Amino acid sequence: MKNFNALLLLFVALFCTVTFTSCLGDDEDDEKSCYDELQRLSQIANEKAQALSTNMTTANCNAFKEAAINFYNKAKECGDKNMIESAERSKAMTEALDCSDL
Repeated sequence: MKNFNALLLLFVALFCTVTFTSCLGDDEDDEKSCYDELQRLSQIANEKAQALSTNMTTANCNAFKEAAINFYNKAKECGDKNMIESAERSKAMTEALDCSDL
């Protein structure tokens, strides 16, 4: 449980970092759209992480992992270096999380 709490705290910190990291250009609609989608996926992953910390079930764990992977895939699609690095760290953390033990 301590490992999960540490993992959750690190995951939330990474998403907070992503929220304050901008991949926006001044007037580039595609980048704005990409950034908006990354923010939305970040929020979803945070909600799933909170649900998992409140109610540690296999379903919540899998939902959390799926949300993190969706964020990772979108970050790669957007191509922003900072976003990709944050997403890779969060993906590595979720891959280490074993949902079958819950």
